[in-house]
Amino acid sequence: MWTVPEEVGEAQPLHDAETDTWLAFYGRVDNRADLFADLNLTENVSVSDAALLQRYLKEFGDARLARIVGPFALVFYDARNKKLLAARDAMGGRQLFYHQSGSKLYMATHEMALAAHPDIGYQLNDEKRLRILCHLSENRPSSTLQNITPLFPGQQLEFHDGVLQAKTFYLPDSSKRLRGYSESELAAEYRRLLKRAVARRMRSIEPVGCMLSGGLDSIPMTIAAVQTSARPVTAYSWVFDEFADDDERLYSTELCEQLQIPQEFINCDRQWPQFDESTYTNPALCYATPFSAFNQALLARASQCGSRVLLSGVGGDLLYSDGNAVLLSLLRQGRLREALAELKFLWPQGNGVLRLIKNHLMVPLPKIRNRVILRRLRKNPAPAALSERARQVLQSPPHWLTAALTKAHRPQQFLNVMDSLMGDDIHAGKHMEAGYGVERRFPFRDRDLVEFALALPAEQLRNASVSRPIVMNAFRADLSERLKARNAKTKFHSVMDAGLEREQAYQHWFERSEPLWRKDVKNCYFSDTTVSEREKTALKWYCGYHGFWQAVCYNPLRIKLGLNDDRTNEK
Repeated sequence: MWTVPEEVGEAQPLHDAETDTWLAFYGRVDNRADLFADLNLTENVSVSDAALLQRYLKEFGDARLARIVGPFALVFYDARNKKLLAARDAMGGRQLFYHQSGSKLYMATHEMALAAHPDIGYQLNDEKRLRILCHLSENRPSSTLQNITPLFPGQQLEFHDGVLQAKTFYLPDSSKRLRGYSESELAAEYRRLLKRAVARRMRSIEPVGCMLSGGLDSIPMTIAAVQTSARPVTAYSWVFDEFADDDERLYSTELCEQLQIPQEFINCDRQWPQFDESTYTNPALCYATPFSAFNQALLARASQCGSRVLLSGVGGDLLYSDGNAVLLSLLRQGRLREALAELKFLWPQGNGVLRLIKNHLMVPLPKIRNRVILRRLRKNPAPAALSERARQVLQSPPHWLTAALTKAHRPQQFLNVMDSLMGDDIHAGKHMEAGYGVERRFPFRDRDLVEFALALPAEQLRNASVSRPIVMNAFRADLSERLKARNAKTKFHSVMDAGLEREQAYQHWFERSEPLWRKDVKNCYFSDTTVSEREKTALKWYCGYHGFWQAVCYNPLRIKLGLNDDRTNEK
């Protein structure tokens, strides 16, 4: 999986005999020029990211970890002083897990490398498993497996004489705001940052492809890819012949013709997990979605076409979330005409004057805003489908971002962008990508672009029914009239509903009596007449996958690893 030219043929860990230091590195350094400058060295394209970081850590230790931009996990070991430093990038682009046992510390970039070790074992974390089953967020990052802990995004570990210390080396300033800039200045800076984010991810041995849907994330991303690189770019697009509401080729095809780039169509009308040997499974994650089949089909096509690196718009939606402060922001700036337009847009959906005042004028005020977000984090209600036993398993410790959220002017946006879930999703995707020899990269998870979006005025995220005005302004010259009018997001509800109704493979696994989920979900839930059939069917599907994963992935692997079977484990 060498994907950048400088690392081809490199064997790790790297060892420096002079200082007897070792480095294991997984990821990419996107601001190489900055690090070479810090070292007073001329940038050298023959030096790999890992070799550059080894020099950097020898020179500065952990003092400048926050200077490193890009997705990474690293372990740096000073053998003479028996000190270990480990770190994970601020945006969660790579995972790093550990297990401490006395004076020993085990670390790996995937849980299964630890779970296979006889000192650790392959045991499920019951609480995390429950949260996955019922789509519950968690307040602190955790592993699906017991006795294994992930580093938080932007966290470093130091291990010396059996003592483990953790601290955060980077978190964006959640209170930062961009004031005094014109709309055109903000749009120009957004365009510059997105083009740089894309250019950073074009460094590749093989041709780069773009996952192009036709939405307001993948469209500017693809434009930036073509404009920042002389290398050929191929677009890969899901299409649906049977579900017109979910088909976006009207937009994607027009863009590809405009940019004069080839486009590969992947028909996903009947792409669906079949709960057989073709179904994707991850031994450390008892979770799948119908989208996993869409992604498998796209990754397979990209691999066949020679695109070993794909740019993805994942994470873009999160940059523009939490637009409830628009009305208050416009009024504070004295922009009364625009405030009136915003009020006219909000009025039909406001559910009355009092609710509109509460949601758009009171809740965005700092003291009320903080109280609301913290109460929401503490509340975290359990779904009605869960049994009493399952409810008792769930814990709600203070959120790991609480301190930053109390300072943020848009807490929900900060939570959406910086929470660990995004890193978990990327980590799960890496496991799937590896099967096809493809790596996805995520320009909208670029740290500099994220910091900029978090500090934008609220009206740049959404303004009087215009979704993402800053994107529209930044790329207006590159968009056709049809693309400029695009103001909605495809949700794929039609194809999902049809798939759930059509596919019955999950039913076999749902009806089995021994799956772990049966002690988690109320027996009466599926006969409850107050619950919609769609909700019941969706939960049946996830329960079915849970049973399938346990039977074909988890149980056989436990036997292969020489561990007790599930029945013994449950006792």
